[in-house]
Amino acid sequence: MAGVLSEMKRRKWTDLTVALSGIARVPDPRVIPFLKAAYGNKEPFTRQRAVTLLGMQRGPDAVDALVSALRDRSSDVRIAAIQALGTMGSARAIPSLKGLATRSARLRYQTDCIQEALEKIRDRDAGER
Repeated sequence: MAGVLSEMKRRKWTDLTVALSGIARVPDPRVIPFLKAAYGNKEPFTRQRAVTLLGMQRGPDAVDALVSALRDRSSDVRIAAIQALGTMGSARAIPSLKGLATRSARLRYQTDCIQEALEKIRDRDAGER
């Protein structure tokens, strides 16, 4: 992975290009900084894509970034973060998901996605016991 990333940088790939390339689908903590940089993009679709790819990572830094994305101004980005956190199954996300559910009670689809994510997290947590 280090060799691939250094070759991308040698070829002057931007952080955004690296983040949105196929390399971001490989769970590796060295990819997370590129995805976080891509999340800083002003385009909601790019932020949504970065969040989805962060969901493929498994480290605590990815969870932290996804929890932060729950406050994004774009509902599409928030939904992507909710779904990614549910897929990851990190119990650390539960308080943030519950807080978002309380703040967005009138947004039915978002609330449904939160409930589904919380169920996935609980199921995964129960399976690990």
